[in-house]
Amino acid sequence: MRKARQVRYREEELTQTSYRNVDDSNKEKNFRVSNLRNLIDHTVIFDEATGYEVYTSVCDGGKNFKKTETKKLTCTIKNLSNKKSYKFYVRAYKVVDGKKVYLNKSPQIHVAMKDYKKTNAKTIKNVNASYKLTVGKKAGIRAMTVKENKNKKLLAHAAEFRYYSSDTSVATVNQKGVITAKETGKCTICVVANNGVYKTIKVTVGE
Repeated sequence: MRKARQVRYREEELTQTSYRNVDDSNKEKNFRVSNLRNLIDHTVIFDEATGYEVYTSVCDGGKNFKKTETKKLTCTIKNLSNKKSYKFYVRAYKVVDGKKVYLNKSPQIHVAMKDYKKTNAKTIKNVNASYKLTVGKKAGIRAMTVKENKNKKLLAHAAEFRYYSSDTSVATVNQKGVITAKETGKCTICVVANNGVYKTIKVTVGE
């Protein structure tokens, strides 16, 4: 069996919110999940994926996920309640000899619907667009969340931010947002909010 080739993500694909509410006028809201390859892992995508499985569940502490399959990079989950919060994750697969071979899966993303008691991240601010570091040096990311609804508390079913490096041989980033330059080269750091909103940072490491 041929192993699926892994490639680093293309930065132009990281240009929109991963999860987006649609049909705000409906009593039962739909939810659009975009850029599925980027959700699998903000450091790696699989260019040989045949399709994606999107798993949805109410945030109630349980593991009763509903599966939706798609071969596209966008999937709309329908008939969700405006008064609840939901969690999602995505699995990429490739069909080999008529059977599914799973490539990888995303971390869970948690989303508050419009009338839920808590709210989501609208965007992330105070994130530098780029860093230039020398080998061995460190830099701290001081990200801050801008809420969709400033009168509600932020949904906090996962870490406020998660951090990923596109090439850990060039620079690593820990879950406190500290970048460490490892060797000369370039990479991208991705800062991901609880609901999938993200910012990217270009890192250049010199001698």
